[in-house]
Amino acid sequence: LEYIGIDKNGAITIEGTGTVSITANYKETDTQSASAASNPVTLTVNKDNTLTAENFNVTNNNHSYTGEGLTATVTAKDATIAERLGTLNITYHEKANTELGYQKQKEENQRQREENQRQREENQRQREENQRQKEENRRQKEENQKQKEEIAYLKEQNKRNKEEKDRLLKEIEQIKCSLV
Repeated sequence: LEYIGIDKNGAITIEGTGTVSITANYKETDTQSASAASNPVTLTVNKDNTLTAENFNVTNNNHSYTGEGLTATVTAKDATIAERLGTLNITYHEKANTELGYQKQKEENQRQREENQRQREENQRQREENQRQKEENRRQKEENQKQKEEIAYLKEQNKRNKEEKDRLLKEIEQIKCSLV
């Protein structure tokens, strides 16, 4: 499909060929919870290259545009075409409105692309920050390990110093005793 638009009155405009599923969503209000219809409507538009404008009679198609969707009456000239296609209800809008719809969709697509790009950049910044934090944590862990080793060394040194002090005090005591 080339374009799908919905106006404020709920009229759906489909241009091109393809399939679309339409689900009605109800916005939450003060008196109603948000919800969605349980059975979406699926529409398929197929292109039949064998049909041309000459296969149809178009009447009631000379209107002055008023801002509202206008209708034309379309009937197949051949009964087998009419039987195959069923009833044709045609609503048309001023071309500028369709172009405005295209433009709005393009702008929305561009806005979404920009938002996606911003989100990707933010995710990248977050990954880089996480990497910096991991590196800082690793560095801090190494520093903590070095400090633990230094504390253990100083405790051992302190123990040796105390033993040396005790030995020297005993020696001094022995010397004092021998002098007396």
